[in-house]
Amino acid sequence: MNDELKLACELKQDAAREEANWYKHILTISFGSLTLLISLMPAIPDLPAAKFLIIGTWMFLGLSILFGIGATYQPVSLLRKSGNAVAKSIMDGNKNPIIGVNTHWFFSMCRIVMLTSLILAIVCMVAFSTTKTLFPNKDLRPAVETSADPGNAQSTKAHPNVLAPNGKALKNN
Repeated sequence: MNDELKLACELKQDAAREEANWYKHILTISFGSLTLLISLMPAIPDLPAAKFLIIGTWMFLGLSILFGIGATYQPVSLLRKSGNAVAKSIMDGNKNPIIGVNTHWFFSMCRIVMLTSLILAIVCMVAFSTTKTLFPNKDLRPAVETSADPGNAQSTKAHPNVLAPNGKALKNN
């Protein structure tokens, strides 16, 4: 019975160690993606959806990082609780303490929010990339604005970010 208990404890410790390593990898990927996206600051097409998607990507990656930090603390908390439970059991006179330690609800919430926000960040990033591919450097505002001018029948002004069909910038009149 004692050997089986030791084996069960070792297996739980190995599982906790591997889970912590997995959280570290997810945090590294999230942090690296957020840093890369912000430092390269992609050209954002002048579409409300594109702006919404890139901001959503940044926000969800940030949430993933914050809650990932909370989730990585779970093994430390479990080991502390286990150590305290073993010490208490030994002090109470038990020679072979059997310990059942529950995970705090906060760590479960952190794990769920971390994974959900990472998935949402990936979805936003893919949607943003698709939008950027469909509308590369596209400014959807009118290429030429017309306004009534008392001196002219009509004067035209080009928007400064609009390109003519030949790829050259339109000049203001």
